[in-house]
Amino acid sequence: MIKFNEIYTTDKEKKMISDTLSKGVLVGETFYHKQVLELLNKSYKKTYLVHTCTAALEIAALALNIKAGDEVIMPSYTFVSSANAFALRGAKIVFVDVNEEMVIDLQAVKNAITEKTKVVVPVHYGGCSCDMKELKNICGNHIYIVEDAAQSIFDKSLGTYGDFSCISLHSTKNITSGGEGGILVVNNSDFINKVSCIVEKGTNRISFQNKEVEKYTWQTLGSSFCMDGIRAAYLYGQLLEKDDILERRKELVALYQEHLSAYEILKSKDQNGHLFYIKAKNNEERDQLRKFLYKEGIESVSHYEPLHLSAAGKIYGEFKGLDKHTSDAYRLLRLPLHLNLKKEDIVYICQKVKAFYE
Repeated sequence: MIKFNEIYTTDKEKKMISDTLSKGVLVGETFYHKQVLELLNKSYKKTYLVHTCTAALEIAALALNIKAGDEVIMPSYTFVSSANAFALRGAKIVFVDVNEEMVIDLQAVKNAITEKTKVVVPVHYGGCSCDMKELKNICGNHIYIVEDAAQSIFDKSLGTYGDFSCISLHSTKNITSGGEGGILVVNNSDFINKVSCIVEKGTNRISFQNKEVEKYTWQTLGSSFCMDGIRAAYLYGQLLEKDDILERRKELVALYQEHLSAYEILKSKDQNGHLFYIKAKNNEERDQLRKFLYKEGIESVSHYEPLHLSAAGKIYGEFKGLDKHTSDAYRLLRLPLHLNLKKEDIVYICQKVKAFYE
């Protein structure tokens, strides 16, 4: 069976993990935790390693003091964590449409803004994004931006526009910390001190470590958000090979596009090697194709059900405007994409897709 996803390791992760175990420090600012942050801060302003991208989103919601009565605008076509982080703080989620490239529609954002709008959450799907400079103009100085950059690590300048940006290191992503993992990027310096407390369970422990206070105490709401030393060590091994990893993933996408370009029904706007998908004519055809591929030894998956159609989405949010593309996006099917795939695997998958349609 050709798996939809398999975790990829370089020859460095085991060495870093073994070294961490020998040092005997697995929590807090471990050696590799510091090494990772040094690398990340060359590309991003201020970064924090956290245990999931979901945690990064929840920290942003806490830092922004999201509360009941606030409205948060986001595309309905996104993973549930985008909404959960803000709904947990009492906000009303305002779902809007995506455009043909599967990213938030800026006109829909404009139409959805009210005096209660506090945050807009653009989701960079597979490395595609809306015009972030235009979004900043729309939001002005009174609406915050939290980039859901879960699929967009080291992807152009994505992750540098919002007040906060949240990146996933899950095992399905281009760069991973081995299982779960995330990065919170804080681009708005007004929130750095508050976030430093939140990630340390709401205490000023970092100020204590820097000898700025005699003892650390509870300062604000927070939780245990920090990444452990094992995952930081694994991540460092990946980061040392990041250029090769990212380039090879893009080569696999290019191979898919080469073999399937003749099919108008196929569409993938992927720009960063994270995913490749097929848009079937409808949900029924998508399901038939998935079953056909499975019988041929190929695992494929559908993606997000639009959140406004879900049971919780109807409770904690509402869809504003027209649904031109959101529900239509659910008919896509994602094909296998990971670095354990060989070129002949991609060719075989493409042959079977062609066989289904022919």
